[in-house]
Amino acid sequence: MPTSSDFTIIAARRPIGVQIQAVLRDWAALALIKPVAFIDLDAVLPDGTVPVVILEDGVTRTAHLQEELGRRRVDVVRLCVVSLVDVAGGSVIASSAVSVASMLRDAIPSATFVQSQLIVGSPGQDWAGRSNPLLGWHNLALSPEDAQSPDRGLSPLARSADDPKWLFSVVGSLCSLLGLWPGQSAGVLDDRIPPTGGAVTPVRSYVRSLAAEAVEHAVAKQLFTFGEHYPAPRVDTGSAVIVDDEAGVAMGMADAVLDKHPEVLPRTRVSPAPRPVQPIGFMDALKQFFAFMVNAVKGAPRALADAMMHRAAAGMARAVHGVVFGGADSGYTVVVRGVRADGSPVSWAEYESSIEAVLRKGAPSSELSAPPQNPQVWSDFLDGAFTLLDAGNRSPELQPRTVGSQRAIVATTARVAPSPEDKFRLPPHLAAFLTSWEVEASDDIDAGRLYDELPRRVGTQAHLALDAGTERQRLKDWATRSGQSYVGRMGRRLGDAYRALVKEIDDLNRRVDELTAAAALPDDVGDDQVELAKRIRLLSILAVVVVVALGVLTGFGVLLLLWAIVGIVVALLGWIIGGTVMYLKGQQKLHHFLHRQAQRTTDLETAIRHRNEALEDLRRLARAYRQYLDWSRALSAFLHAPLGNPVEEEAAALVVGQGLPRSIGVGVALPDSEAVDEVANQWRLQLFRVNWLADAWAEFLSDVPVALGAVRHRIQSDPQVLFADQSIDNDGSVLTRWSKAVSESATVRAASATFLDRVKALTESDQRSRDRLLSRVMVRDATSGEAREESRVEFNEGLGEGSRRLQSTFLGGMFSPNALAVDIRSVQDEVLQTHSLGLDSAIVLVQFGGAYPIDYFSHGPEGDPAPGIAGDPAPDATTAQVNRPEWV
Repeated sequence: MPTSSDFTIIAARRPIGVQIQAVLRDWAALALIKPVAFIDLDAVLPDGTVPVVILEDGVTRTAHLQEELGRRRVDVVRLCVVSLVDVAGGSVIASSAVSVASMLRDAIPSATFVQSQLIVGSPGQDWAGRSNPLLGWHNLALSPEDAQSPDRGLSPLARSADDPKWLFSVVGSLCSLLGLWPGQSAGVLDDRIPPTGGAVTPVRSYVRSLAAEAVEHAVAKQLFTFGEHYPAPRVDTGSAVIVDDEAGVAMGMADAVLDKHPEVLPRTRVSPAPRPVQPIGFMDALKQFFAFMVNAVKGAPRALADAMMHRAAAGMARAVHGVVFGGADSGYTVVVRGVRADGSPVSWAEYESSIEAVLRKGAPSSELSAPPQNPQVWSDFLDGAFTLLDAGNRSPELQPRTVGSQRAIVATTARVAPSPEDKFRLPPHLAAFLTSWEVEASDDIDAGRLYDELPRRVGTQAHLALDAGTERQRLKDWATRSGQSYVGRMGRRLGDAYRALVKEIDDLNRRVDELTAAAALPDDVGDDQVELAKRIRLLSILAVVVVVALGVLTGFGVLLLLWAIVGIVVALLGWIIGGTVMYLKGQQKLHHFLHRQAQRTTDLETAIRHRNEALEDLRRLARAYRQYLDWSRALSAFLHAPLGNPVEEEAAALVVGQGLPRSIGVGVALPDSEAVDEVANQWRLQLFRVNWLADAWAEFLSDVPVALGAVRHRIQSDPQVLFADQSIDNDGSVLTRWSKAVSESATVRAASATFLDRVKALTESDQRSRDRLLSRVMVRDATSGEAREESRVEFNEGLGEGSRRLQSTFLGGMFSPNALAVDIRSVQDEVLQTHSLGLDSAIVLVQFGGAYPIDYFSHGPEGDPAPGIAGDPAPDATTAQVNRPEWV
């Protein structure tokens, strides 16, 4: 393809222009030439509007030249007008050529202009009378000749309606002069200075154009397609080695990523210390003793215990208020099983919503904050995978593996990420009972769910029980194999954490149910209350009897009042102390029971707090697992085709050749499998270096599938929107949508343009490999039209460096026999271009004669007067006026 800054225009009048345009259209459609524009000078409108035909990428379209220039960045303009001397009205009118050139300069004044006029005709035609040389332009005279090279059997060609060789020679010379052959990087006239005084220079060209698309694609296929193994990247002056235990190294890298980011996994639960036994002070015991005695007197010995039980139950009730859930609750069922009632798996978006619903139900008065985002986790997740495969040094915690002192890689792609096509699918007769089950290789959780769901759904079908067991074993083996990879290990650890959380939530839910169940006063404690009441009543009666007795004895004068008072006080103190001690001893079981009830309240609060923490962890882990699935899906699609997919092409159809003059050789390079393998192996060390996946991944991120619509532009402008896991519209996570889109389009993703450019650079710089790849050439015989294979040396014969012949001469058909210059037919200069673009190449040899006045050329069949004598045609008035335009 041409550079975007080149714009080549060919202009002619209709007697020759229609034929030139027809050939250009055919050659452009066959990709034999680069894009070109054509102007019919007889169609230019009076207001200066210039219609133009654009021949580009195999398509022909019409436009206005002024508008076309406004859409392009143009640095170099090559304008060539073609004049035909064989017929009247075939020559370009000088004013028309100058008008088009002036318009171009006004439209793009900063561009570099290369202006030329190619005067063409058959031998013996009126060259001098029908030519209008332009001052400041390259005025070139071409009388087509048929020869393979300048020193190989020249023969003249005459313009003929039956033989297209003359016309093909003219168009071929235009392509050579203007740099239109594939592989040409510049026009032959770009660096040449036009002769002064409007002199005319004879010219002829020879070309060998070789198309090598099939060889390029064969090499690209070898370099782009890794199969099951990545190439060992180049490290300094050597290469990385492959580790022995690829599975162990890959899984170890996954562990390193999670060790770096423990916040992804559930938190460790912290339980408070057991509630200490609270001793009862004497005053508290005394109060309880009096309260108990009052109740004992009333005949309600359990009233105090019931009151204390009520206070403990009130504390328990406060702890459980608003947090009981589970059982038949559908949201909780989804959290536990992740499966709908019909047996189909829920999406991760639904799963996250169900967890949030359960959390809100447990704490309806509080608002849930958004789950934390940690894009660095997934950046490190990707870096870990890339480091395993290209030995790049991306993170201190995720160092490339080594064997001795050499960097090492995991070369087997599936050990890093299973293929996107490696999915588990049930056979149709079982899939009918479990709809929507298609498990991706990275989805450890869904694999476990399906394993549990198979017997639950198919177990009632006796005739399918054996098949279900077989499929469960196949699923287990498949999951084990997938788990022995970097991606699979990450999924397995996240899946284990998920299953542990679900089990923990189940256990905590049962624990809450147990702790919230009402606890009745044990029977033996109740019996103790009755017995204690009897003993305290007896003690109280005894104390009363003693006091009454002391009073009576004092009244009868048996005891002195002082001793009576002392006795009463002793009796009362004995009653109080003895009763309190009796109460404390008798209530030990009750206080032990109340302590256990207080501990139950603490345990309940702890269980509720742990369950809420576990649900929050589950919510965070569910978000992380869904992100893991998204990144794994995209990573697998990328790693199994990191450089895209080059289009496979056979050798281009060789439809051109018959009818061409021998000066134009068109061939197609044929792939040689041995040469392709040899060159690809040599180039891998230069193309694949440490950290080479970084550029490929950046290109992958920028190549957003068109199916994403408007979101595509957002991702292209800011790929970080993927790591932030944003939801731009109502269609859910951008990350999820993107990962599914890139996975679905992975097989049709175009080849990496950056990598193709590197390959092309090698094809242009490594001449030895280039010659090896282009050793086979298919050509079509110009006379018989039969295709044949020949070597590249045979194809290029006559145009190599050693074949240049400045001693050769032009045929004399376009020169006047009376010209004063003795060496007018001699070749004075030549340009040999051996340019290439990728493997496409063009060897172009253009020979130039001396620069002479137009009168030195043939005056036609009626006579050939000597230059400067009577009978010379008078200068064209128009020509005289435009020979010195202001811009010359």
